Amino acid sequence: MSLEAIPKNLHRHVDKLKSQGIYITDEEAEEVYMYCLRKMEVAEVEVPEEYINLLYPDELKNYILRRGINACTILRQMEDAICV
Repeated sequence: MSLEAIPKNLHRHVDKLKSQGIYITDEEAEEVYMYCLRKMEVAEVEVPEEYINLLYPDELKNYILRRGINACTILRQMEDAICV
């Protein structure tokens, strides 16, 4: 899988994250894009072509944040299991 499913004008957001040293796979970026499409469908957004430009970068940031929080939680759980 690659960024082919994501419109070219949105690639810059993924490239920006990667240039900042934030690791995100093309599959993850596409998963976030598909999530955005579904979110707009459920919300019945009137102009999805414009709204995706606002939604996608925010959802990418949210995804990275959630992934970091989940990783910290897993590490804490492992630490607790080892220390017991």
